Amino acid sequence: MEYTIRTFEPSTGCLGVEYPRFGFKVVRVPLDSEGLYIVGDELAAYLSSYIPAELVAHREAVAQGIANSDQLASLVVPIVSATSEYPTLVPQNISAWAANVILTSNTGTVVYIDTPVTTI
Repeated sequence: MEYTIRTFEPSTGCLGVEYPRFGFKVVRVPLDSEGLYIVGDELAAYLSSYIPAELVAHREAVAQGIANSDQLASLVVPIVSATSEYPTLVPQNISAWAANVILTSNTGTVVYIDTPVTTI
């Protein structure tokens, strides 16, 4: 697994690591038996294994195309942005930021909400 270390935060013991195709991850660096951060080959092995092999294999398979993806796509019920005419399935008691995250993760498209969200 390829990666690039972008940041180190001494106050938390975390590295900011960029993984191609998997994005930026905050990784807590383990301590060795002497109470020191792991470094060298041990750190390299830890960071290389941080993204599970199953996830890597899945991402590669999906990139090649899955024959029955249309069956999953047919199950999708689109979420509309919140208006009085078209409420969403996002609970009213969460922040607009969280609602944006939910809408983004469910649709793959960023939806900005400028009105309070409600449930149906």
